[in-house]
Amino acid sequence: MRSVFTDLVDQNPSFVLRAVKDVAFEDREIPKLRDEHEVRVQVAQTGICGSDVSSAQNLTHCLY
Repeated sequence: MRSVFTDLVDQNPSFVLRAVKDVAFEDREIPKLRDEHEVRVQVAQTGICGSDVSSAQNLTHCLY
């Protein structure tokens, strides 16, 4: 059986916070594995926390 993710193996779609109230999906470079102890995982689903949404609306809360 073929995985629905087969075509995504060479892609890295990323949800990026660019600035206050400015988010976008971007295809980012896939990081290279640096040694035999690193692995690449395939994420099927993800979510965003309500506090992250609040922070994206006002970036001063994100700055440390």
